[in-house]
Amino acid sequence: MTKNNVGRKIVAARKNKGLSQEALSAEANISLSTIQRIEKGTVQPRSFTLKTLATALEIDFAELIATEETISKPSVDTSAEESPILKRMVMAGMLGSLIPFGNIIIPILFWKKKKALLSNNSAAGNVLSFQILWTIAVVLSFFLADFVIYLITGLEGYRPVPVELFVYLFFVILNLIISLKQVTKLNAKDLTVFSFVPNFF
Repeated sequence: MTKNNVGRKIVAARKNKGLSQEALSAEANISLSTIQRIEKGTVQPRSFTLKTLATALEIDFAELIATEETISKPSVDTSAEESPILKRMVMAGMLGSLIPFGNIIIPILFWKKKKALLSNNSAAGNVLSFQILWTIAVVLSFFLADFVIYLITGLEGYRPVPVELFVYLFFVILNLIISLKQVTKLNAKDLTVFSFVPNFF
């Protein structure tokens, strides 16, 4: 326990409750000068005093006396655990592109099931955002293809070849190539998948 650490916590808790030093002094029945010295870190307060202040401020005594080292937890690299989950999500979206809206529905179901295991939910959001944008691009391309055929032939509904099928196959291949690149990133434990798309989640 460090004096400055305790003082900072008392100041933060006091301000959080909207109390002045005078009000805290009256609430805890501790002299104003003692509270001022504790907050400045110029005195080592007794355990009883700290318990009284913790009660008055409605904070946990153990948390109040805990050191910064005790409170701060070392950052854990979770990429090794999250990469396989995100990889399956990317693959589900890629394979789901063969079914209408499967590229969105399947990854969403997978995300809901595994959400608790993902600390980096923004990566999962990027996966879904890409598939949503891909679906919008496919639908718009169908309308654009119809419009272009109409401009060329002047015939509405004229289909010399199944244009929509070729457009759809093009986008499926594009989805496959982009998704496989993201899988490669995940194999390298890089969770910044589909970072080039806006995240809708």
